[in-house]
Amino acid sequence: MSAGNYDCCLNYAKHVYPSRAIVGFTRQMADEACDINAIIFHLRNKRLVCADPKQQWVKNAVQQLRA
Repeated sequence: MSAGNYDCCLNYAKHVYPSRAIVGFTRQMADEACDINAIIFHLRNKRLVCADPKQQWVKNAVQQLRA
């Protein structure tokens, strides 16, 4: 599932993205405007991808981006 600037993530990507493809991220919180918690990854190819923040690969990628 892709996300635009004003769109909410409604489901999660099924594909695991390598950290080298990810250049940044945004958090989506369910208690704000959207229904689910998500991490929106910003990819090198300018795509936005919704990911499940409970998945280990997502946690690892966010930790790497913060470092």
